[in-house]
Amino acid sequence: MLSYFSIHNFKSILDLKLDVSYAEKKAPNRYQDMEMLPFLQAKEKVRLVPVIALYGANASGKSNIIHAFSTFKQIIAKGLTAQSFNPNRLHSNYPSTSFELEFYLDETAYVYFLEYDKQQIQRERLTVEGKTLYAIETQTQAFGTIATKVYTTDKLNEVYTVECLDEEKNQKKPFLTVLGQGFTGLSEHVSAAFSYISRNIDVYTTNRPSFSSCLDMLSASKDQIKLKEAFNKIVFILKKLDIDIARMEHIRETNLGPRLAFSTTNSSLGTCTKQSDTIHSYHLDMQGNEIEFDFNEESEGTKRLSSLIAMFLFALEQGSVVIIDELALSLHPLLTSELVKLFKDKRYNTKNSQIIFTTHNTDILDNDLLRISEICIINKTLKSGSTMKRVSDFKGVRNVTNFRKQYLHGTYTGIPFPYI
Repeated sequence: MLSYFSIHNFKSILDLKLDVSYAEKKAPNRYQDMEMLPFLQAKEKVRLVPVIALYGANASGKSNIIHAFSTFKQIIAKGLTAQSFNPNRLHSNYPSTSFELEFYLDETAYVYFLEYDKQQIQRERLTVEGKTLYAIETQTQAFGTIATKVYTTDKLNEVYTVECLDEEKNQKKPFLTVLGQGFTGLSEHVSAAFSYISRNIDVYTTNRPSFSSCLDMLSASKDQIKLKEAFNKIVFILKKLDIDIARMEHIRETNLGPRLAFSTTNSSLGTCTKQSDTIHSYHLDMQGNEIEFDFNEESEGTKRLSSLIAMFLFALEQGSVVIIDELALSLHPLLTSELVKLFKDKRYNTKNSQIIFTTHNTDILDNDLLRISEICIINKTLKSGSTMKRVSDFKGVRNVTNFRKQYLHGTYTGIPFPYI
């Protein structure tokens, strides 16, 4: 479970901590009997919230929080690239960007820190329950905790030099990635941290994956039976959301097609496997007969909703964190609320999944779905950049408060003051 994500000097952000802790002083009365989860129990006396909704005016920096997660993930997956360094251009006195992530696995607290500039990774550190497993600072390494008789400090230093540094001796690849991918037996904690960051944090910008790719993700298999099971799960939720679709069917065809391989000396013909998905949706006519439609003929909202359902069901089954920009895009406010409710409902969220999303949809604030720890307000000033406060940070606010009305009246700030 994600506990916090700190961002320093990234786009409009100078210093921002996305806190996911349960900020209320005590648990609600009889919370064990509540249908909606007020919090998730990470360990004794550590409670985290299942939902974080990011509100704020246009250009306040909400999307930059999502982009920071995305950049962090890309560095872990592919190493440092020319596109990784996006500092706040209005504050040139900050030479580097850093991210810090705290999360819990099996009641154990992990903190991973990464700092880099345009040239290289400057600092990297992984701690477990406050104890440092390894630390790197300007290519000075401390591997004492994870060093073994086989992989001594000298051997780990050699691995670091060969795998992490480029020809100019700049660190481009995180040591966490190197150990997590190629040395899984070295340290249980290092492997667990790499696996969690790379597999259990799902970041989606406004460019959503296709329905077919989401279906593959949910099924976790190319097997036709498992594909059908995954497809039926999506359709089951889709029909419950009153989309006026009687039923759907999915057909996947796999064919062998020609592949032409070129080299500097010759070219050769080969074969490759190609697959194509056909999805039909059926609506009832005036006489109650089924009329077939190509799924591509459905509205943008229906197509986006189908992909989101697949993404969310996958996260709920894996116990993952979904981080998504503009959740409510093309969706009716009531449907957006139902999607968020998947992470609040004990029937669906059985593995401590979480969702963090940006939105301008204020209707969610008006249906008793979110608590004061789950609503974040983003503001931006020239001096401080993008900053964040949760509703729980404001004095005198209770969960019975009409959040929507107070937010739109400017009580929590984070709104524009337009005048035409």
